[in-house]
Amino acid sequence: MFSEISQELKARMLLDARKEIYQPCFDAIAKKMVRNGLIVADNATDQFQALEAMINNALADPRFDCLTVPIGNGEFICRRK
Repeated sequence: MFSEISQELKARMLLDARKEIYQPCFDAIAKKMVRNGLIVADNATDQFQALEAMINNALADPRFDCLTVPIGNGEFICRRK
């Protein structure tokens, strides 16, 4: 799925897709994310119930520092340590 992600994309990625695929997308991207790279998931506050499992998994992932920014529909931002 993400086997040939460019180095530039390994530094920043925006998730704005069908909510049921956020978790598999996060998992695939997280494996390839470079140090200090960012993963941003859109709709983190207005679609929280649909994204709750992915958000909780990301928060528990020791490779990342994560937070929710309450602007617009909410942005869940994870930085690779």
